[in-house]
Parts: sequence; C-alpha cells; structure tokens
Amino acid sequence: MKVVFAVTTGQGAEDIADVLKEKGFRVTLMSSMGGFLRRSNTTLMIGVRDEQVQEVLDIVRDNAPPPPKVGWRLLGRAAERPKTSVVAFVLDMSRFERYQP
Repeated sequence: MKVVFAVTTGQGAEDIADVLKEKGFRVTLMSSMGGFLRRSNTTLMIGVRDEQVQEVLDIVRDNAPPPPKVGWRLLGRAAERPKTSVVAFVLDMSRFERYQP
C-alpha cells in the first residue's frame, strides 16, 4: 500500500479530487501552507495499492491547474516560473484501516 500526498492550490485540488472520485479513488483534502512564498494550498491524501500509484499520479498531473502568472519576481529580477503547480509525495503505508458505523 502507498499514500500519495499531492499539494496544489485550492480550486486545483477540488478539480483533481473530482476526477479521482469519478475513477473510484477515495481522497481527503486538507488545508496546508508552505513553499517559498508561503501561500495557502490544499493537500490531497490518497491511499492506494502499489499498482494504482501511476494511475493516480497521471490523474493528478493531467488535471493540475496552470502555475500562477504573477508573483514570481525576486529581488527585482524575474525568478524562473515554476513548471508545475502540484508537488506529489508517494510514501509506503504499512497499515490502513477504515472505520464505518
């Protein structure tokens, strides 16, 4: 089992989550903050079987919002604009339990 954490902007996260849910994946959205500009983000948490990781990463990549067009100036010089607006982490998960009433 793996857990995929994908960090992106708020609206982008909801769009990605909608596609993941349509494909049968369960996803949890969490508010987060970080990165160089300390912007607020949303982190998607998706638990999957090992063989599903690439499908989830493809969905995340294909539905990622475009990078912001403003705010990438540093010390009066244009900083290189990021090529993506999502960062994904894939971690091993040793145990997963779901509790339902």
